[in-house]
Amino acid sequence: PYTKPSPMNNPAYDVIVEKDPFNIIVKRLATRETVFNTSLFDFVYSDYYLSFGTKLPSKYLYGLGERRRSFMYDSGLYTIWNKDQYAQIDWGQGSQQTYGSHPMYMIREGASGFWDVVYLRNSNAMDFRVDSQAETLQFFLTVSIIDLKFFFGYTFPEDVLKLYHTYINGWSLMPFWAHGYHQSKYGVLYLNDLVDVVSNFTA
Repeated sequence: PYTKPSPMNNPAYDVIVEKDPFNIIVKRLATRETVFNTSLFDFVYSDYYLSFGTKLPSKYLYGLGERRRSFMYDSGLYTIWNKDQYAQIDWGQGSQQTYGSHPMYMIREGASGFWDVVYLRNSNAMDFRVDSQAETLQFFLTVSIIDLKFFFGYTFPEDVLKLYHTYINGWSLMPFWAHGYHQSKYGVLYLNDLVDVVSNFTA
């Protein structure tokens, strides 16, 4: 039988592990609403590949890396892998990532309207598939481990984001001297191009 790790005084959630077939279900105790449920997907765990998915509590899914697209997810395959591929617009075709590679998502629960954050603590290359009609999310990872962190908020999304930022130690503001003009290496092909850049900055 599954035993919760200690210390677990007054946990906000319950974890149910089913063995045959293998499933993981995470429920918020206060509302009994299911936040994470792998039972709709095959669970694949090998030396080189991992795959698992969850039924989402609603269509209100936000996060999962850096997207240059609409605010709400459409059905499609998305990539999380930072490969400096600028000017890509990720329309759910896969391999169209830009710079960000942070596998965290925020979801609104269906019945209560409470907000949760799920963080897949993983830095390997991965794809994820969203089905906005069925309200499901499936991950496909290169070799790694599954390390999921759950954060439970309430009515306002800011509350759960504060919990999450406390866990990752927040963020640092850029120093004042780093603000202002920045020059990209792209477009500087010849020495004359560089001379022009320096001259224009001087002017």
